[in-house]
Amino acid sequence: MSQCTNEIQEIIGIDQKFTFELQELCEKLFSRNINELSDPNELDEEIGRLKHLSKYDQCERKIILIRQEINDKAQRIEEYLNTLADLEVEKSILLVDYNVQSNYQKSFINGLDLVMDLLISQFSRLQFVTQAFNIEFDNHKSLHKLLKNVINELNQRCQNIKDRMKLMSATDFSDPKIEKTVVESNDQMLFSIKKLMNLDINPRNLMKRNTTSTFVTYESLKERMSEILQERDQTHNDMVEELKAQYEFMKASEEIEKTLTSILYKDSYTSELLLTPRKFSDLQNSFRHKTTFLQPKLNLITKDLNLQDHLENKKLLFHRYYTDPVWKN
Repeated sequence: MSQCTNEIQEIIGIDQKFTFELQELCEKLFSRNINELSDPNELDEEIGRLKHLSKYDQCERKIILIRQEINDKAQRIEEYLNTLADLEVEKSILLVDYNVQSNYQKSFINGLDLVMDLLISQFSRLQFVTQAFNIEFDNHKSLHKLLKNVINELNQRCQNIKDRMKLMSATDFSDPKIEKTVVESNDQMLFSIKKLMNLDINPRNLMKRNTTSTFVTYESLKERMSEILQERDQTHNDMVEELKAQYEFMKASEEIEKTLTSILYKDSYTSELLLTPRKFSDLQNSFRHKTTFLQPKLNLITKDLNLQDHLENKKLLFHRYYTDPVWKN
């Protein structure tokens, strides 16, 4: 920019210098008329001046060249000025863009600082939780070791007890067992089971079981248990058969319901029951549709008819008022 300004100042100075010299030369050449050149000395001076015309032509050529250079410089200056204007516009735009980017970067850096602070706090919490987990893990390890030792000790004691029981159950240390067939009177559990197995809805069976012998044998309990199992199986089979029959009856009822529904609702477009024939219902719907369609037109026609009567009444009143004095009086 400074170089362009210096070149402009230099061109302007040269132009002013040659313009000043040209003005002086013109004043010297054309300051007097030919009639005034009567003095020989002045004529000689005038001839000398005319001899310098060749130099004047050279000066004119130089001036033309200089003006061409000036025009070239002016074009270059104009290009420089256009470029400078574009650069100024780009400068303002780029400055705004750079300011926006700078503000964004600053806000981004501030956000990163917040994220870093948050990450640091999270890392500190993670370290604290990790330390707590390590302490708890050490406690669990010590507890597991203690429980393992306790289990080993209990297994050892259990094995010792089993060995003693095996030793005590040997034939040398136990009396020969006598097989019992009758339930002892102090065996309350078996007697309770017997009472539960004797429960029956049929009172005859209940009386029959109550009239049996007072002694309860293991075989009788087994037989009653097998009877109860057979009754359970039979009851289950009866229930299955009954459920099958009920399911078949339900399917038949559904088929009947579908048939009746198709018969009753065959002429209906909705879920409402329609007892009229199909043609009559279609004709009725058509009448309703046409009535709805023609009702606005009927309203307009009625309105027009009423308006026409009103206008006729106004015309009659106007005619009578202005043309019939008798009616007026």
